[in-house]
Amino acid sequence: VWTGECSEALRFAWEGSDSGQREDLLWCIKNGLIESCVLPYTFHTHLMSRNLLRRAIRRSFELREEIGAAGMLDLSVAQQNDVPGHNWVLPDLLAEAGVKRAIVGHNWLVRGCPLPPLFRWRGPDGGEVLTLDLMHELRRKCRGAREAG
Repeated sequence: VWTGECSEALRFAWEGSDSGQREDLLWCIKNGLIESCVLPYTFHTHLMSRNLLRRAIRRSFELREEIGAAGMLDLSVAQQNDVPGHNWVLPDLLAEAGVKRAIVGHNWLVRGCPLPPLFRWRGPDGGEVLTLDLMHELRRKCRGAREAG
């Protein structure tokens, strides 16, 4: 199974394909071999307005309709990785779009705030997504290496 971190990778594959390749791509989506997360790119979301973030999320749902993958392509997971932080309204907008789960990880050079490995991320309006912090395991390994030596 290939899961695209960003939905624009799927758009590029679709737009760069001939009709036979598009049929193959849809077959793979229908059979669960290709999946995509809901965000079109990995963003510096703290630089984006609520409306711009909402438009970015909507773009993935529009892509699903455009390629005929409605009912086949699950967009209930968001991944936002290798960024310096996350916009505090992101969980509200993800929940609004029907996203249930998120995977986050800030750039390893940025300290950020310590997060539990799994938590309910709530936005200011009460929207929430179950969130996995990828950096938790990296921090644990770094602490272990530092202590060992």
